[in-house]
Amino acid sequence: MWRNILKPGAPAAFGFLDQDLFPTKPCDPFEPLEDAAFYGDLRWAGARWYLWAGYCFFRFDAVGREPLDFGLDWFAGLDTGGANWEVLYRNADPNAVPQRPITAFAALPGIELRQAYCEWRGSWLHEVGLDGDLSLKAKKREAVLRLLAPALEIALGSAGQRD
Repeated sequence: MWRNILKPGAPAAFGFLDQDLFPTKPCDPFEPLEDAAFYGDLRWAGARWYLWAGYCFFRFDAVGREPLDFGLDWFAGLDTGGANWEVLYRNADPNAVPQRPITAFAALPGIELRQAYCEWRGSWLHEVGLDGDLSLKAKKREAVLRLLAPALEIALGSAGQRD
């Protein structure tokens, strides 16, 4: 994606989102880039940090000339996006990267957190589809859809007003 689409296209800004991460309120995920070259959800591996590939955004003018690699660096314990440690993150202050609160919760009442794991990442709902008890996946999805229903109603209502 970086090499074949984003780098040649040179957009003002770009980002990556996990497939099971949903905004529940209107927001502009590019707004923090007015004051930062990049931002997203930090992950740590020992003394090294990187932006989680499921929620990260970049100003092209700040990073476009770097030899970016959004792959992982398993040898350093860094997941997807961690291969940018040397070219982006190593010399940046992680405390200067805008953050949002992350709160874990069980999507199903009476079920252990680890069996029906979900997260609120700011006002975004993260289903965390690969975590938890796979036998509960359908029930977890139903619970997630119930949590998303108010946001979907607002979005569908707004779409109808534009017609």
